[in-house]
Amino acid sequence: MEKTKICMGCFEELPDDTMVCSICGFDNKTIKREVQKWCQGAVIEKRWLLGCRFSQSDTYTIWRAWDSVLEIKCFLLVLNDDSDMALSDIAVLSKENDIDFKILSAGIVLDRKVLCISADRTDIKEDELCIKENVWGEKDIIFHIDNGNTDKNDILPADTLLNDRYQILGIVGIGGFGITYLAKDINLLRNVAVKEYFPKQWVQREQNYVSIRHSGMVEPFKYGLKSFVSEIKMTAKFIHTENIVTVTDAFFENDTAYMVMEYIQGESIGRELRKRKNKLYDTQEIKEIFVPVLKALSNMHERKMIHCDISPANIIRKKNGEIVLIDMGAAKYIYDKKMTFTASFLKPDYAAPEQYQTAKSGKAGNEGTWTDIYAVGATMYHCLTLEKAPDVIKRLESGTDKIKVEHRFKLRDRKKWIKLACDCMELDRTKRIQESYTVLERIDELS
Repeated sequence: MEKTKICMGCFEELPDDTMVCSICGFDNKTIKREVQKWCQGAVIEKRWLLGCRFSQSDTYTIWRAWDSVLEIKCFLLVLNDDSDMALSDIAVLSKENDIDFKILSAGIVLDRKVLCISADRTDIKEDELCIKENVWGEKDIIFHIDNGNTDKNDILPADTLLNDRYQILGIVGIGGFGITYLAKDINLLRNVAVKEYFPKQWVQREQNYVSIRHSGMVEPFKYGLKSFVSEIKMTAKFIHTENIVTVTDAFFENDTAYMVMEYIQGESIGRELRKRKNKLYDTQEIKEIFVPVLKALSNMHERKMIHCDISPANIIRKKNGEIVLIDMGAAKYIYDKKMTFTASFLKPDYAAPEQYQTAKSGKAGNEGTWTDIYAVGATMYHCLTLEKAPDVIKRLESGTDKIKVEHRFKLRDRKKWIKLACDCMELDRTKRIQESYTVLERIDELS
């Protein structure tokens, strides 16, 4: 038989001439497929493919697994039938604090209590992992938010239970293609954000279901749904990356799709800007915002992905001051030459010229890392001046690349920062700063 390139025990890559995995020891010569059984090779709930048994105790069994929804390697902790442990009380810890474990989701699977766990590396050994119970103490949970006069026709009502585990508490935000809810994970006793694919121009709500308005909107809805699923999978690549929002689960229900993410208590830089009125950010504050954003982008760019929608609205400052980049709805792989679904729905004040060209032609153009750099520059310019960057279309029509900046913004160290923002906003992508690490180096020189 043809040699396996991926180990079906731990889902790591195998050398072409090897069948026995050096990580988990599994012999890939014989691979059996089972359905709905807790055994190696089984496919559980049409989602998880079980690999090797990682560890076992009197209370639980841990399996290596492949999550086909998020497209990630993970671990499934399965409690024994006679276990009275509560899923919300379990902590998964690294004995040496050198592994980042995240509990993604929890529920009843094949009549067993199951935790889905992600680790920032998969070549771990049994003795590196520690399972503890009742270590959390009292959890800080929001039980209700007031949405005031929000249109109730399009949203799911409070207390709606999604996927038998996510209880809707209220709305976090509404966009053109989705509604984001604050919810309580009743299995893990924590708050989460649940984003529902709901393109309002094409669909309407019928009870809890999403109904397409008429037959002419079926194909756009399907294409958008495919893009939403792609957003879920792209975001899942960065579960252990700092400064990028963490996705924990995804599922289909009500004739649409849902993405579950960490709930971030904080405020967008866009909202901060509206509140500041005439109070400029100082350069240290600018650095505190953009260094984490650029580091997050560096991680994306290393994986050959571009965000394509950097703006103040998509940068969140947590209550503890941490900066988080959100919304991968327009993200794409650099080598993907298919038309981006969101290309016609650009943020005019932050989109790069090549994105307009893509939207106009209907064909993927010259987007690359430099496209994100333009949006970083435009966002930085907005924070430095409290004014939006000059309109791209007007700049293109006038043939003038140079951005005129008011004299009051050229004083002292702010002048160099504004030059950096303008260098990021070159109309000619070949003259623009190409990489996020170059912008980080420039910021370091300004500090």
